[in-house]
Amino acid sequence: MAEGDEDIDGEEGDITEGLEAKKTSGKKIVIIVAAVIVLALIGWGAMMFMGGDGEETAGDGEGVELSDDGEIAVSNEAAQNLPVYHQVKDMLVNLDTGGRGIILLRVTVSLELESEEDRVNIEQLMPAIMNDFQVYLRSLRPDDLEGTKGLTRIQEELLVRINQSITPFRIRRILFEDFLITPQ
Repeated sequence: MAEGDEDIDGEEGDITEGLEAKKTSGKKIVIIVAAVIVLALIGWGAMMFMGGDGEETAGDGEGVELSDDGEIAVSNEAAQNLPVYHQVKDMLVNLDTGGRGIILLRVTVSLELESEEDRVNIEQLMPAIMNDFQVYLRSLRPDDLEGTKGLTRIQEELLVRINQSITPFRIRRILFEDFLITPQ
């Protein structure tokens, strides 16, 4: 019987080793599945961040054709969706420092318009637009211009003020081309 007992002990040792191996392989499977899920989520997030939502826009080549001689032709429908930009002359304003010196702000701006026809109307309304820019920019303090959030807030506020003063026309966006703060 002593020999039989040894065989049983040997079999029990094999069984426990097999169970430990299964536990380890189960852990590996869980780790691998978790890693695959994390990578899939990262890939999906990157696709959404890059604008890959599956919807086609005019910028995706719709309405744009390449002719035999290499010329790019844009259909009338696609051309209507393209933004129109109007350059505003440079502005130089004093910021509100509360009497603690002079700080100048030089700004160059382009206005994104709805259509080419709006450009003529905006030209006629340019004195009112320049007034809105000047009044608002002169009321700013240097602290208001700190960081990206400050600049974004200024863009939004200017857009609201200008669109209110030029109704029924509308400016889509205000684009800062140059934004320079110079202490004197």
